[in-house]
Parts: sequence; structure tokens; C-alpha cells
Amino acid sequence: MLFPTSKLEGLRIDATDGELGKIKDIYFDDKKWTIRYVVADTRKWLPGKKVLLSPASLKDIPFDSDKIEVNLDKETIRNAPPIEDHEPVSVRNEMELSRYYGWSPYWEGEYLWGTMGYPQIMEPGATPTMVADDKMKQEKREEDNPDHPDHNLRSVREVAGEKSGYRVFAQNQEIGHLEDFSIQQETYKLQYMVINTGSWLNEKLRMLSTDWIESIDWENHIVKVDIDPGQLKQAPDYDYEHEVTRDVEERMHQLYAKPFQI
Repeated sequence: MLFPTSKLEGLRIDATDGELGKIKDIYFDDKKWTIRYVVADTRKWLPGKKVLLSPASLKDIPFDSDKIEVNLDKETIRNAPPIEDHEPVSVRNEMELSRYYGWSPYWEGEYLWGTMGYPQIMEPGATPTMVADDKMKQEKREEDNPDHPDHNLRSVREVAGEKSGYRVFAQNQEIGHLEDFSIQQETYKLQYMVINTGSWLNEKLRMLSTDWIESIDWENHIVKVDIDPGQLKQAPDYDYEHEVTRDVEERMHQLYAKPFQI
């Protein structure tokens, strides 16, 4: 099932022992286009600290609720390796958090979540050899480049917005701006971009797969996609109030002559 990222922003976050804060941003990696962390606003009780929570610690995305639950208590989160609120997230930060919480490192492996297709907590029954081997790999990466800014992490708030999202081009023609993303619920992959077509198509919303991105100019805030812009006129409208069905996805892929994979 698909879910817009905009409906996550501002949601209350509940730890196992009470309210933690609210979601103020979402970080994704720009290689596999998958959410890696939600950023919690915890200024009421953890001022100045950047709190990152992996989807591995989140319960199901709520479709009709004003809160999201995490399987951690507040004291555990309070004692996590610190990241100052104004600092970028480094490779070292991510490794420390992965070790502390037991999150499986998503950057180790070929699948969407490293060695798995879904976000996972590391198995309690992992053998000492497995743990030691994983730790050696991480320490080697840390020694090579410990303070590298991040694993290509990007902020959803920076690239998508009702009025301020990145401009989108197809075949050198501007077709609108990036308003939102649509998340695949089970994997947290940003499956689709939601494009506001602006004056070109009376601000109608269209979905385009992140797999169709040709390139991104991060400095100039431009996304280029591999589609025929004329096909947007025949594409199905995107409506926040209605579920995107598999039939809609299939028709959209057929229209753009793109392969459809579940």
C-alpha cells in the first residue's frame, strides 16, 4: 500500500512510555530512494539534539491516526549517541546509531535494506562470528572515511513541497514541481514522486516513478525524468483522498511504456 510523505510530517511520535515529540522531517538516500530515518522534534525534553529513528523501530504507518508508535522507550532514546541538531549526519553517526539500537545497517548489502528487503532489527540470535564480522566491516569503513557527511542522505522537506519543491523536466520541457512522495508501506521506498503540473495542466497532480529519474541537479534544484511530457495529459490524476490501486499503477506504467514490477 502507498502513503504520502506529507501525511507523516507533524505526526505525534509515541515511545513505549509516553509522547516523544513530532516528526519534523524525513531523510532518504538518493541511491535507492528509500526512507532511512524520520527526524523527531523533541525540543521539549531533548533540546539541541537531533533524534533519528529508523523505520526498523517504527510500527506500521498509520493511515487514519494522528500518531505513530516506536518500539523504544524514552530513556533508550535519550541515551543514544548524540548528534547536534545543527550538524549533518555523518557515516560515523549512522554506524553508532546502528550499533546502539541494533538496526541492521542498510548500506551493507545489495538489497533495499542491505541484506534484507525490509527494515530489520538485528537478530537476537546472531552468532558472535556474525556480529564480529559486521563490526569489523563497519570499523574499516569508519577508518577509511569516518566523517564523510552521510550515505547520500537527503531531506524530504528540502526537495518536495506544495510551493517550493524541485522543478521537474522531461525532454527539456518543464512539467511542474515535486510536491510530495508516495511511500511503499512495507519497504519505506519512495516509490513515486507526486508532481504538481502548475499552469501547464491546471495544477493537476501526476505520479512519476522514482525509477524514471534520469538525473538530479541538487545545486539548482532540478529533476530530469525519462518520459514523454505529452503523455502526462492522459495519465491518471493523483488524489490524496483515494488509494492508489495496483490497477492504477499498471495503467500508468503502460502509458509511459515502462515495465511494471510489484
